[in-house]
Amino acid sequence: MSNASVQSSGYHSKQAAQLSSILNAIPKQAASGLKQFITQFYARVPVDDLAQYDAKHAVAVAQAAYEFMSSRTPGEPKIRIFMPDKATHGYDAKHMVIELLNDDMPFLVDSLSAELTRQGISIRETLHPIFHVKRDKKGVLTELGDAKATDGFAFESFIHFEVSGVAENISGEQLQADLEWVLQHIRFTVADWKEITVKAEAICDKLQNVRGHFDAEIVDEAQHFMRWLVDRNFVFMGYAEYDFYDAKGNEKLSLVPDSARGILKINDDINPHGLESLPPESRHFLLVPQIIEITKSNRRSLVHRSVLMDYVGIKRFDNKGKVIGEIRLLGLFTSNVYYQSASQIPLVRQKIANTLTRSHFAPQSHDGKALKAILEFLPRDEIFQMSEDVLFESSMGILQLEAKPSVRVFARTDAFERFVSLMVFVPRERFSTELRRQIQAVVEQAFNGVTSSFTTQIAEAALARLHLIVRTVPGDIPAVSLPKIEQEIARRAYLWSDLLQEGLIQAHGEQKGMQLQTIYGSAYSNAYIDRYNTQEAVYDIGKIEEALKRNELSLELFHDKKQPEKYVHLKIYNPGDQIALSDFLPMLENAGFRVIEEHPFQIELQATSRHIWLHDFKLEVSGDQPWELALVKPLIEEALLKTWQREMENDRFNALVLRAQLNWRQVVCVRAYAKYLKQIGFTYSQGAIEQALLQQPAIARDIVELFEARFDMVAKDRDSRQQALLEAIDGKLAQVSDAVSDRILRTYVEVIQATLRTNYYQSGKGSEYKPVLSFKFDSKNVPGLPLPRPFAEIFVYGTRVEGIHLRGGRVARGGLRWSDRHEDFRTEVLGLMKAQMVKNSVIVPVGSKGGFVVKQPPQTGGREAYMEEGIACYKMYLSGLLDITDNIVGGKVTPPLQVTRQDDDDPYLVVAADKGTATFSDIANSVSAEYGFWLGDAFASGGSVGYDHKAM
Repeated sequence: MSNASVQSSGYHSKQAAQLSSILNAIPKQAASGLKQFITQFYARVPVDDLAQYDAKHAVAVAQAAYEFMSSRTPGEPKIRIFMPDKATHGYDAKHMVIELLNDDMPFLVDSLSAELTRQGISIRETLHPIFHVKRDKKGVLTELGDAKATDGFAFESFIHFEVSGVAENISGEQLQADLEWVLQHIRFTVADWKEITVKAEAICDKLQNVRGHFDAEIVDEAQHFMRWLVDRNFVFMGYAEYDFYDAKGNEKLSLVPDSARGILKINDDINPHGLESLPPESRHFLLVPQIIEITKSNRRSLVHRSVLMDYVGIKRFDNKGKVIGEIRLLGLFTSNVYYQSASQIPLVRQKIANTLTRSHFAPQSHDGKALKAILEFLPRDEIFQMSEDVLFESSMGILQLEAKPSVRVFARTDAFERFVSLMVFVPRERFSTELRRQIQAVVEQAFNGVTSSFTTQIAEAALARLHLIVRTVPGDIPAVSLPKIEQEIARRAYLWSDLLQEGLIQAHGEQKGMQLQTIYGSAYSNAYIDRYNTQEAVYDIGKIEEALKRNELSLELFHDKKQPEKYVHLKIYNPGDQIALSDFLPMLENAGFRVIEEHPFQIELQATSRHIWLHDFKLEVSGDQPWELALVKPLIEEALLKTWQREMENDRFNALVLRAQLNWRQVVCVRAYAKYLKQIGFTYSQGAIEQALLQQPAIARDIVELFEARFDMVAKDRDSRQQALLEAIDGKLAQVSDAVSDRILRTYVEVIQATLRTNYYQSGKGSEYKPVLSFKFDSKNVPGLPLPRPFAEIFVYGTRVEGIHLRGGRVARGGLRWSDRHEDFRTEVLGLMKAQMVKNSVIVPVGSKGGFVVKQPPQTGGREAYMEEGIACYKMYLSGLLDITDNIVGGKVTPPLQVTRQDDDDPYLVVAADKGTATFSDIANSVSAEYGFWLGDAFASGGSVGYDHKAM
């Protein structure tokens, strides 16, 4: 026994074993014919797939199919589309099921599969058993035969699809109608195929009648071509005969009665109007005295392959050689055609021979062999449809590309102007799916059409070939400059690096541009080049250089003009590692955006070991409030950068930048007040506060302007400005129907009015803002403040620290505390202040207390790191307290040591001295000697050390 026989025997043994396990799961009460049905139903399933089946489930599927097959109207297809349900069908399934019962005929599975795929439906599984059946006159199944049964049995095809991805807008009824339409085309094709073949053979004899009007060689080739078509090289789907003139001799395209066969019985693909209504090129195509014309139909085949059908027209002539009509054949060239040598195909071989002759190349020369190879590998459909002139020009043009590879486009317009066929050659290493899409977009715009099909060829040659069929509107094809199309494609693909160099020189000058080209010329991946043109790359290089110089993120928010207005893009340029999406996504969402997609690119800088990551986010603005990109762009970029640098917390307050056009510092101020409200026990949560401000962005902006008008000491007309803003806010609040929002917004106004001082306008080193924001409040005017109310209090806010200092009176004594009560540290400090007032009543009339919390304790480093962060936060907290005093006194006091005092209505003690001439001991002794009480804390600010005792 041969190895093949042994392997075959082993395969069938395994299949029989798998089928046996399924058959054993058949219920005892099942119908008698079910076992035979199941055996045939699964007979063609591969063994490996069959092994994955659950036996009980497989029986249930087959039993439901058996019941479906039990009756059928003779001659008509039977279709059902359903989601399996155990109560109804006997089994459950994850995917939709489509079952079709039909007379067995060719093309069923491939045609139906192509239709489902065309509609975007994914086929998960296909079962296609062929049954031998007998039915009674009503179509009821009476007997199921085995594979050998023939006498009195009919062949029926049962197709079982499991599918997914059915679009919501496609109903089951519509899908069934579409499938029935496909089956109708198959039925007409199969029913008339033999008759059409006979008619095609008869054409050979009829061509004898035109020998007097054409050279014998041309007629012979036409006859050879028709015989070649019949010899399994063409799937005949439709046949019809047309007259070009009516009985009076007027031009008119009309169908010869009773001549249609196959799918042309269903509908014709050219409306029978007068020839005068056709474009001149189409009329020429029909009336030119040429025996055979080949082109593409404007109809997509529903049979066998989902492509545009091939159209073969055989002209009919009168006795004088005038074209009087046409025989039309519709169908598809078989796959054999595309594997045959072109030099063996009638009509094609003649064109190729004539092209080689016109080239004047010696057959054994390099150019002669190269041209012959080009003609052999041109798209076969194109050679059929090209005239000899077009074929010669195209093939010679392609030959020139071998000597000098470049972007070239060869275009051919269909005689009826229904489509334009284009062959596009681009460098092989640059070809990609994204580039193909860009090329399609270029040619579609140029020809005012839509791509209906494309094929690609990528071999060892330097150029890749893209063949496009662009569907157009007859009579509405614009005049097109192929060189301009080639330049546009080259800009996207071929000379990207050269175009980058040109752009860099234009932007930065010769010397700097060449330096940047050395660094960035080959720094970009194919994915980046596929997505961006060189103008965008030049701009990106500027942002990358900025990021490298500062060694931190650079951001760019912009609108892509090719996309709807509601979408914006954010590019992030990050020196170093790739940013995890989970790190940046919450920042974007809190800023008021919905992230649609992200494209990351690593850019490797040449001649250096550095690299940079570019992240391109496509964003959609949440909500429907109008906004202007030019206005918010710098605000959002700065806010996102500050959030990334942890100078700004990441929560929904950040959306105020987009909604209310606030800058990041203003948002920090709004957030700081919310944090203070939380500490005094305000009724509503931070989430409710965020929601109220975001729903009323205009009021939120007015509230910030009220704060700034109150504390900007440089601004003029502060009082009148505050009053105008209060009136404006009050008017807008009258329009707010939500009681919660009204309460929150009014509380903000009242707390701002209860604020006495702030360091909001102070700067630290250089022009940087202070690391913390501090407010001094007149406690008696703070709404909803729990009792007892201090004389005054200072709230300090930062991303790393928050703190409070409460003072019971104008002269008070107390200390500071590192608290661990993040949620209510003010409540803790208030209790300590009351205790201090009792404890120290003999020394000073009232007490004072302060406390702070560390918001971002280190996760590594142990106790040492923890203490280090605590000390740093303590310094920031004290600095925030001192900032309030410095703001009022108006600066530092230089040596000799001075103790100054404000007026009696607001007495604040300030002690300050240069660090080089005074020590803490000096300050403490001086205060004790002059004022008679102890100075317990000291701290540094800028170049001075000092202590504001009463402010604390």
